[in-house]
Amino acid sequence: MADSSTALQDITITAANPLIVNSAAINTTFGSVTIEDGGYIDISINCSFTCNSMTINASNSSTVANILTVHGTDGSAGTTPPTPPQAPNGSNGSNLKCDSAGGAIKQYPRGGSSGANGTDGAQGANGMDGTATGPTVIISIGVLSGVLTAFNRGGNGGNGGNGASGGQGGNGGNGGNGGSCAAVKASGANGGNGGNGGNGGASASGGNAGAGGAITITYTPASPNDTITASNTYGTGGTKGQPGQGGLGGVGGAGGNHGGHSGHSGQAGIPGSDIGYNGINGSLGMLTINGIAY
Repeated sequence: MADSSTALQDITITAANPLIVNSAAINTTFGSVTIEDGGYIDISINCSFTCNSMTINASNSSTVANILTVHGTDGSAGTTPPTPPQAPNGSNGSNLKCDSAGGAIKQYPRGGSSGANGTDGAQGANGMDGTATGPTVIISIGVLSGVLTAFNRGGNGGNGGNGASGGQGGNGGNGGNGGSCAAVKASGANGGNGGNGGNGGASASGGNAGAGGAITITYTPASPNDTITASNTYGTGGTKGQPGQGGLGGVGGAGGNHGGHSGHSGQAGIPGSDIGYNGINGSLGMLTINGIAY
């Protein structure tokens, strides 16, 4: 009698339960493998994948581009820094003050102070590179029923982060109100100017892609119509980020009553420098199926 402890596991792969091989702890040795419509296998580490049989039940309308994908690890995307908070506003000016008798001016109206200038936005973070070289994978399928689509690529570079927008300038303080102390009149004070907006942060670069790995597949078709269609391509470099926008200028403070003039609004900051660059695409890996290179 055969030892049941040596029996190979059978597995059914579905859209809800794909087989993701990203750790050496994941089983890659099977008896029968059944792949239902929408199911897929994703391999991103060095390994050997073996099964006695593989049956593909995918339809022509399947949303899965490739049933089997082997790839390097993608680089993470760079982050976009937060926009700085608005700069402090200017203080309001004080109003006209008369003496205790009300017939003389104790303090003339005072103008509002200018808002502070906005803080410049920070540069975005660069995207990370994909793994330098994709995995080495040996796949052995005893008998294949159906059409298996196989895809090999290097790890993609992460996209670069955008520059942060510049902070808004602070608003100008309002001017103090004017008026009269008996027969003595005083005009209202002017509002403070708004602060200038901060400049935008510079764009960041995308990460470089890695080279494709070395994939070897052997199989026996159950019939002449059962086959593997393969695509061997490179990883794509990450896209550079966008420079941050300049911050808005602060609003000028209102002039005080009785003739005070409003302050001028601050100037908007300028956009950040577009110094980021797109990552470099990786090189092709090796994909061999039954001794034929793709």
